[in-house]
Amino acid sequence: MAIPVGRLLASSLWRAGRRALTVQIVVALLVTVLATLWLERPGRHDTSALARAEALQQKGNLGGAERLLWTSLSEGVTVPLLLAFLDNHHHQRVLTESGPTLRSNDAFLVAEVEIDGLFSRIDLTEDVQLLGLFWRAALQKQVPETLRQRVVALAAREPPTPFANHLLGNEARRNGRLIEAATRLEREGLHFPERADDFRLAMRILVMAELWDEIGERMKNPAVAPHMPPALRYGYAVRTKDVRGAVRAIVEIALERRPPAALAMAAISGAMWLLFLLRLGRVREQLSSRLPLFLAAFVLGIVSVLPTLVVVGLEESLLGFRERGELVSDFIFFTVGVGLREELCKLLLFLPLLPILRARGNRLEVLACGALVGLGFATEENVQYLQHGGLTTGLSRFLTANFLHMALSGLLALAAFDALRDQRGDAPTFSRTLLTVTALHGAYDLFLSSRDLDGLGFLSMTIFIILTRLFLREVTAAARGPTPGLLRQFARAVVVVACASFVYASSFVGPAGAALALAQGMLGLVLIVVMFVQEMRAA
Repeated sequence: MAIPVGRLLASSLWRAGRRALTVQIVVALLVTVLATLWLERPGRHDTSALARAEALQQKGNLGGAERLLWTSLSEGVTVPLLLAFLDNHHHQRVLTESGPTLRSNDAFLVAEVEIDGLFSRIDLTEDVQLLGLFWRAALQKQVPETLRQRVVALAAREPPTPFANHLLGNEARRNGRLIEAATRLEREGLHFPERADDFRLAMRILVMAELWDEIGERMKNPAVAPHMPPALRYGYAVRTKDVRGAVRAIVEIALERRPPAALAMAAISGAMWLLFLLRLGRVREQLSSRLPLFLAAFVLGIVSVLPTLVVVGLEESLLGFRERGELVSDFIFFTVGVGLREELCKLLLFLPLLPILRARGNRLEVLACGALVGLGFATEENVQYLQHGGLTTGLSRFLTANFLHMALSGLLALAAFDALRDQRGDAPTFSRTLLTVTALHGAYDLFLSSRDLDGLGFLSMTIFIILTRLFLREVTAAARGPTPGLLRQFARAVVVVACASFVYASSFVGPAGAALALAQGMLGLVLIVVMFVQEMRAA
């Protein structure tokens, strides 16, 4: 009689748990809908023509942006509005001339004769007219020398005319004149604080061109040095063997202000995946010993970003190791330069836990601790993805990078544990595992980042088919039986992170644009879910 009663009780608990999960998912979806409606309420967004046009462009609606900008120009011409229109118009022309299949939706293109008429308007100031004519010609790479010299004169004024150096710098960059581009953009950024991005772009150009002497001159200039980004300070300190300067720069990088929205997103995803890994490691079975161990692993993962930054600076400053836009060299960079350094730095911060884990002898704890180190690293890295990546690429990485780092670090940590426990038998296994996780990590980054593989970013999802299976099979073997509630906690993490990402994207580009931006990342999540369910059933 005990067996049927036990089965009935287990079945009742399972149904109750499933109903609770369903309610939680419905609540999460309802909150997502309400938050999206709140974000879309009238008057919430910046109603300027530039902001609305940018939102249309992010949705791929260049025709709608062109119509909006042209209508706004008829009401009054400003340099930012004029430049935004000319850029959008140029991209529209390129798409239109490429064929109907490449045209943006809501096609609308202003005739060139009408734009000629715009520059003949009597209410246009001479400076605005000059800058607009210059940029229109620069986009077509047909700038008359007399026109360029007149804009150069505007840029040489004290103070310079706003946007003159900005346009000259961008024209020089388009034509490969890097030192001139950096000089012009630097002057624009220093004179006009609202265009500090021009200064940062100027410094990136110098770094990419490996013009360290030029950077050194700016480091010694008291008027310029305070504006130098911390990452560049670190690179220069490494280059000049300035240990104290390198340490100060690392501290500055760690203390840099992050956007609140990106921090909130990273915190939400970090918390949900943390709860999943605590469940995976069966923390409740030995709460007093496992919880401090697991939380320490998560914190060590966050700290592992610091040695990674050190290695990045060494690679870029001393070896010139960076993405170059060439398929073969970029594959080497992403595997050796990115995958290997990140996996070794995460492993380095996992090693302090290894003696404790070896004494305890529980392989499931090893997997959980390794995965938590990876999650800590991913949580910090997610802020960078959302802050500096484009919306689509940033969210694709955000949605998938947590599980990627968890699985990679978990596998490598387990291999290190096995090698330490039986050096003769498992040292080759550790080497193979290191090569495998490095290659998978590099391929993931290559598919998402390489220009030569543009449009094939979905291939990065194939990494998850391999990686999820490898990781979950190790989890199943180490757990020696099912973990109650693991699938439900996994579902909660996926749903909450996906809903938060949709709300975040909607705040920038609206619900339709958010759906497009999330498409690739959601494919990765779906693959992870499918593989997870299959492996759990097989267990």
